[in-house]
Amino acid sequence: DNYSLNEIKTNKTWTDGKPIYRKVITFTPTEVAGSQSYDVSNVENIVNLEGFMRYNDDNVLPLTFSFYQNSTTYYSFFRASASKGVIKYDMSELYINKPVSVVIEYTKTTD
Repeated sequence: DNYSLNEIKTNKTWTDGKPIYRKVITFTPTEVAGSQSYDVSNVENIVNLEGFMRYNDDNVLPLTFSFYQNSTTYYSFFRASASKGVIKYDMSELYINKPVSVVIEYTKTTD
């Protein structure tokens, strides 16, 4: 598989036969809640969303796309919007200023 900061057409197709595209988005959150544009037009369906955060030189954390909070633990919550073209996040202050890489795969309305 190829990964790029630019949109690429993969060799995969979705269940409706449409080609799947992929793009890597990198950013560094500066607040506990916010959003980051992934700058892709005509997204129809987001079919895969995964990523990681570089916590420090020794630790890479997989991004969780669910939320859980109790008295001692706070996990991050990442989600993507096909219609708005953004990745939204809510997370602990521990993760501010930590580099994030997200891989988004999607189909397009133009195919």
